[in-house]
Amino acid sequence: VLVKMYGSPVARDFIASLPEPGEADSTLRKRLDGEKYAGRVFAKTGTLKDTSSLAGYVRGRSGRTYAFVVLCEGDVGRSREMQDDVVEALVGAELLEAADAQFGAVGEPPGGEARGRSSGHPRREKRRALSRSELQ
Repeated sequence: VLVKMYGSPVARDFIASLPEPGEADSTLRKRLDGEKYAGRVFAKTGTLKDTSSLAGYVRGRSGRTYAFVVLCEGDVGRSREMQDDVVEALVGAELLEAADAQFGAVGEPPGGEARGRSSGHPRREKRRALSRSELQ
């Protein structure tokens, strides 16, 4: 689903709807803290009894974007630690270039530049734009 959405005409809106680590109003606000994640991780959490997930996109060192999903069953606290470890490995992995050759990255969304490369914050800009248009 993530790979399909990344290639869809609504990819930019979909990615803009995903929280980034440290965002005050998201479930990632206390997770993946650090500058190395800024503008490189866009993901959504999910939790049910004894089950936890994290799914989204990571921009690797090469600049390529990778879709990921981590599903865990058992202790939710430990599951979150493992999910964060997986994302940390993806952000810093030098082996992703080899994985590109075998599995491929998701590329760039239609319409050009992927989220996070501009100086602005798309979710906040989108919220501001919606607020302005609602006032008019």
